[in-house]
Amino acid sequence: MSGLAKLFRQIKHDDWLGAAIEMQTGEPERWEEPRLTIHPSGAGSACLRNVQIAMLGHRTGFTPHSLRRMRNGTKAGERWDVELRGLGLVVESELRLGNDDQDWSGRMDFLVRHPMTGRLYVVELKTMNQFRFKRFPAQLEDRVAMTGLLERYERGYTYQLLQYVDEGMKQLGAEPEGIFLIENTDTQDYVVRYIMSTPEFVRRSYDIQRQGQAAARAGVLVPPPFKRMSKTCRSCYREAVCYRLQDGEATATVAVERALAIARVESGTFDDLEL
Repeated sequence: MSGLAKLFRQIKHDDWLGAAIEMQTGEPERWEEPRLTIHPSGAGSACLRNVQIAMLGHRTGFTPHSLRRMRNGTKAGERWDVELRGLGLVVESELRLGNDDQDWSGRMDFLVRHPMTGRLYVVELKTMNQFRFKRFPAQLEDRVAMTGLLERYERGYTYQLLQYVDEGMKQLGAEPEGIFLIENTDTQDYVVRYIMSTPEFVRRSYDIQRQGQAAARAGVLVPPPFKRMSKTCRSCYREAVCYRLQDGEATATVAVERALAIARVESGTFDDLEL
């Protein structure tokens, strides 16, 4: 049922509480200052243009339903923080990291310590409904092979964890092994999955974002890599703004041109460019 149809039905049945909830506005789509920093949460995108538009300052809007889902994820993190701390495993939680070049930034869910060896491991918490939970691949004995399997089935999550493991190794002395803690939002069942970082996996996890970063610094908006209305486009949060840019819509075009100019100045391409 669409939001409007749902609202009309609530009004018809004098469901004043449901109507009040449904009339929340959420957060609107907006443009912010460009930030060419790589964030692990965007690592799994299949579209270079999507990645670049995000770096150039586009922020998608959120419905009230989407905001509630994000808050549920936050609450799950808080619950697991209490549980893992109770086991004496947590070294840090919600740890903000940035690299020396200031071109990568992320917030790690957990850094935990093995109770027997004392070694440090990066843990990424993910919540998902029962259907996705049941499809999540079973653990393979070979953890490099497991990484390859998850790269095919859960590329975004896998690349995100690989980036955290990479920076965790560099900055915190963490092990090259990363851990997924996956919770079923319907039942609170959980599974644990282990992956192993390798230089090639890490390279692939950064690849599309590095390309977007380089193009922005060069002052170039990459052309659409997929045919309009393709399956990839239809599943993209930035489908609408990408089409507006293709059609020359003024607000989006001006925002992108300004962001590209700022990126060129910050990269040293045009030191005296007036914005």
